[in-house]
Amino acid sequence: MAFLLFLLVASKNMGHANEFEHVLNHSSGRKISKIQICGERCSGTNFIEYLLLKNIHNISSTMEFGQKHFLWWYGAPIDQKRLENFVYSSYVSDPYNLTNSEDCLFVVVIRDPYDWLRSFFAQPWHVHRSLLNKGFFHFIRKTWKPADDISITQFKHIDVVIDGVNPWSGLLFSNVLELRRWKNLNYLKLGTLVDNYVIAKYEDIKNDPEGFVDFVAANYNIEKPDTFFPIKKFKGSAWKKYKEKQYPQISKTDIEFINANIDWDIEGVFGYQPRKKVK
Repeated sequence: MAFLLFLLVASKNMGHANEFEHVLNHSSGRKISKIQICGERCSGTNFIEYLLLKNIHNISSTMEFGQKHFLWWYGAPIDQKRLENFVYSSYVSDPYNLTNSEDCLFVVVIRDPYDWLRSFFAQPWHVHRSLLNKGFFHFIRKTWKPADDISITQFKHIDVVIDGVNPWSGLLFSNVLELRRWKNLNYLKLGTLVDNYVIAKYEDIKNDPEGFVDFVAANYNIEKPDTFFPIKKFKGSAWKKYKEKQYPQISKTDIEFINANIDWDIEGVFGYQPRKKVK
């Protein structure tokens, strides 16, 4: 893991001078024709996707390399017998094969862990029913189980891919914080496997969306219109005008649990640090 983090930190691109110059990214210089958005549920992926599609030219969005929330576990042992029956979705034929991704920019979105947990608890997309309607205390502590609300015809054997068990240990994730750790490592691993990659924080993009568009356009040789198009409505808010949500304050007991169970070495790569109070 130490080598992986070193490799990614070393790949930071310092070419375009704005607040995004510190993000983990690299570019092959090849013409980009499509983007693949990646990120955990409730991390702002819909917002970032629409922001880029509205503000860059001749680019399409794809999920041919995996469903944005459920990427393949890169480098994990593969159960060949289960893989033979594996159906990811109609638009992904080979989710672990990235060899034809040279013209794709992989955009990974990360969100502040405290805000992400509150948002995910409030909007628990594809979460096992045993974790629902039992309070935030329960949500962050209980064993993570594979989602039981996903159509088997759309995601057959999805536990092989993500969220079911840790593919290295074969065990369930102990809680949502352990799930976050391994998914963040997977996003970092992705950066070592593809030619064009950027991983940025939702908070930074939300605070300066035009700056992020400028950064992407400059670093990946992508055309953008002369006029910036702000995103005021998007799918994540049911195409309604976006209004920032207000979440309940996290209790001292829950903050202590989060701080003790999250991997701050990995979070620190993204610039996140533990807090004693979260409003």
